[in-house]
Amino acid sequence: IFKYQAGLFNEFGHNSFRFIHRTFQEYLAAKSIIYSYGIKRSEDIIYENIKNKIGNPNWRVPLSMTFGLLSKSIQHNELFNNIIIRLLKDEHDSSNTLLVPFVIIDSLNDMYFSLKEIEYELIKKLADMLLLDYENISGFSRLKEHQELIESYFLKLKKKYDCTMTEWFIEKINNEENIAACANIIYQLK
Repeated sequence: IFKYQAGLFNEFGHNSFRFIHRTFQEYLAAKSIIYSYGIKRSEDIIYENIKNKIGNPNWRVPLSMTFGLLSKSIQHNELFNNIIIRLLKDEHDSSNTLLVPFVIIDSLNDMYFSLKEIEYELIKKLADMLLLDYENISGFSRLKEHQELIESYFLKLKKKYDCTMTEWFIEKINNEENIAACANIIYQLK
């Protein structure tokens, strides 16, 4: 039925099918993070699903869609906020290379925030995490490519949240926090 009438699948081999467009698969993968057999999963299970997949590049689009689905639903809004807070807290407590801020920044276009204050606080937290990672670049312990990656994510934030990022940089410089790192990032963003 799907093959000939709806056009959702292509035959991939003998009795084997795949989606015509990967977006269908990614959307269903995003839904499967939130639901199991039509029943919403618990916050802990959704959180663990996201946390376990966040380091896998193949899950970037489905995770972005998951964040979008959670943030756009009034019934899931608190769940969305709790999961984001938990992900950021776990990432902040971790000594590994940051992944969560990159995934969240890449997902911002899919997210909906009911209050601008919540959105701006998230942006500032993400910027703080990027700055901390940027400051930890020392000598040969980090590659120039990683530094450029962090700068590119600051640029993404600046393009979408210019005023918020300007305020954030001014606040950091006025408090004499991370002046050298902030100055270098500002120079790179010119």
